[in-house]
Amino acid sequence: MLKFIGGAIVLGVGVAGAFWAADLWPVPTPPLIDDPAALKPAVGKSVIVAPVSISYAALRSAAERVAPRTLSGEGGNVLGNLLANAHLDLSATRGEIKVAGRSGALALSAPFTGNIRVTGLVAASLTNLSDARGAKLSPQVSKQLQTMAGRMLDQSADIRGTVTLNAQPALTPAWQLEPNLSSDVVLAETNLTIGGLRINVPGEVRPLMEQAVKERVAALQDSVRSSGALEQVVRTEWTRLCRSLPIRTPDPLPDVWLEVRPLRAMAGPVLAGADDMTLHLGVEAETRITPVATTPDCPFPKQLDIAPDLTKGSVDIAVPIDLPFAEINRLVAAAVVGKTYPQGERASVEVTIKTLTLQPSGDRILMSLQVSARETKFVGMRTDARVEVWGRPVLDGERQMLRFADIKIDVESESAFGMLGFAARAAIPSIERAIRDHAVVDFKPYLASARDAVTASLSDLRTDIPGVQVDAAVSEIHVADIAFDSRTLRVVGHVDGALKASVTGLPMQ
Repeated sequence: MLKFIGGAIVLGVGVAGAFWAADLWPVPTPPLIDDPAALKPAVGKSVIVAPVSISYAALRSAAERVAPRTLSGEGGNVLGNLLANAHLDLSATRGEIKVAGRSGALALSAPFTGNIRVTGLVAASLTNLSDARGAKLSPQVSKQLQTMAGRMLDQSADIRGTVTLNAQPALTPAWQLEPNLSSDVVLAETNLTIGGLRINVPGEVRPLMEQAVKERVAALQDSVRSSGALEQVVRTEWTRLCRSLPIRTPDPLPDVWLEVRPLRAMAGPVLAGADDMTLHLGVEAETRITPVATTPDCPFPKQLDIAPDLTKGSVDIAVPIDLPFAEINRLVAAAVVGKTYPQGERASVEVTIKTLTLQPSGDRILMSLQVSARETKFVGMRTDARVEVWGRPVLDGERQMLRFADIKIDVESESAFGMLGFAARAAIPSIERAIRDHAVVDFKPYLASARDAVTASLSDLRTDIPGVQVDAAVSEIHVADIAFDSRTLRVVGHVDGALKASVTGLPMQ
């Protein structure tokens, strides 16, 4: 009996082999392919925003250089009709300037000391006299002044106080820095007595002092507004950004170039803090990958776009890299071909993947696998088959990899295992799991050179201007998106970093 059973098994195996050799098992019908829409030209949007902080020490030093040390003025109509041919001379010297942030604005203040000199002929007729405010003099004061009638008066008094300039600077679309200055003059209480008439010096002198300060402020405001320093600095950096950066790609792909083409210049609000004033300047650019170095055309914008919400510095350079599917196929095949599944566990059927070919279809990828399946529990019968596996490419952002989700073996492929039949179905989960866990593409090697290129470009923005320090650094690079058509898989990487400038000394005017 045992000999009969053994002979039947041998006969069954022989018949199965004959059928397989005669190619009589049903051949699976290949799945229909839906070619994806062609990818549009790869253009990324990149934004660089740099906070530029100007220390109050630098502002104070610059103000000390340009602000006059002395202030003078003169007026005639003083002390009402008490004096004829009256004249007032004012001279003042300022002290050290202090700079501080105040309620979000900038305040520059300086103490001053000085002297006023009043000259004139005391009126011959001292009846119905009034002071500079038009108030009638008392009979007692008028009587005291009678003794001075017709005499020449020449008196002086010391003055002291503080001049404060309040600024709320803002950048304008015309590439100007509008200082928005206003002034405030505070005079300490000082009195001048003439023949018993007590004259309040601040009340008489303040209008004269304020007018002299306003004239200086108006000149300073025009000078700041008409300065082309801001536009010149941005033009220089604009030219540095407009370029092609070499990017080395892993073999066997050829090296490529990252073209950066700035399009738009932006500016945020000017903020006054505890120790410095900060303005934010930004550039929006297009980036694309080219097979050769290019000389992009980057016209300088006619105006500066004001963006009130632009208050933080950042670097975000988009790097779209197109990888041919032949390269994707090579990487995925290297991960799974030649391996036997399931790994590390016993199963009734083991499957070895011999070849793998990828073909895009709609929003999925069809993976055609040539496999060898072996039954392990009985006589070790083996068969080769072609298996079609569907998968949807997804981005694993944490690991910066391409993976496949929604893995499913095409229904027609189940018949490809022939005589293994029902037992072979036990291998299907192993194949699906192998694709899900091991068929990956690591994007990090392709993005590493892009990171190096952007780092080098940011380093070029550092300047050797005395008193100006530019710090630039790349913090990370990550894949933000993937897309594909029938020939190409596009990886959109983003290089993130920081760029800031600190000004500790302003150039001489």
